[in-house]
Amino acid sequence: SFNVLYTMYENANLPRIVYEQLGNADLVVVPSDWCGEVFRKYTDTPVEVCPLGVDPKEFPYKRRRWKRGTKFRFLYLGAANPRKYTILSRLYREFISNIPDCELYMKTTGADFASAGKLVDAGIASAEGDIVRGEDWVVDNRLLPSASLSEVYQSAHVCLLPTCGEGFGLTGLEAMSSGTPLIVSNWSGVTQYANSRNSLLIDCVYGDHSSRFSEMGIDTSVNPDEPHAYHVGWPDMGSAVRSMHIAYGNYDALTKKAVRASRLASEMTWENTAKRLCDILAKYGIL
Repeated sequence: SFNVLYTMYENANLPRIVYEQLGNADLVVVPSDWCGEVFRKYTDTPVEVCPLGVDPKEFPYKRRRWKRGTKFRFLYLGAANPRKYTILSRLYREFISNIPDCELYMKTTGADFASAGKLVDAGIASAEGDIVRGEDWVVDNRLLPSASLSEVYQSAHVCLLPTCGEGFGLTGLEAMSSGTPLIVSNWSGVTQYANSRNSLLIDCVYGDHSSRFSEMGIDTSVNPDEPHAYHVGWPDMGSAVRSMHIAYGNYDALTKKAVRASRLASEMTWENTAKRLCDILAKYGIL
């Protein structure tokens, strides 16, 4: 038999539970060049890159327009996971909440609504099912099909992804396909598709950021099998704010980047992912 492992990881260092399994594979396939570099540090097994894709029919392009004086929506779409939203709360407090016509829309699943419930009880927010709304923020905790998720992307003016690590980051590609301009960390697997021509990039600083996670209330008692768990690319606050200023202050120029982004996304389809995977398997005599 020939064992193929198609996997990814969001950190520049693999935990023991991952790298010890690599020896059981005859071939490792990962979704980004960044992951390829990471995995090759840990194994002599061949590592091939097969990027993930998007369905343009499920996430169709829509040109964005914004008229000053109307609501400008920054969208965060992803898991309720500190690794993904890192500086999001600071960006809300220090930028979004200080501009009258800006809003932060957080689309997630699995969020803890305990604190939101307290805000509702205090009359600071309102709740409708799995959606809680404040004056300039929304937390949408619904589990949605692709069609409804596409509507969320298209309702936003900018998709904001201040992640500290992704194996690929499918959310960013879906945003690009939808025509939603992207502000994203210039780090890890998202660099497979996001660049300065099609997105606004947030500079990141790689290093041990366990203290930052501790400040967020995360237990950073490191597992000995993953000593570098909090060695990540932390998004730079100043760089993120500058990108948001550019997006808000010169939105028409940003939509031109979004056009280039959608063109790239139209080439990164699931069909092309399947073709690439078949080519890889054929290369190793499996097909």
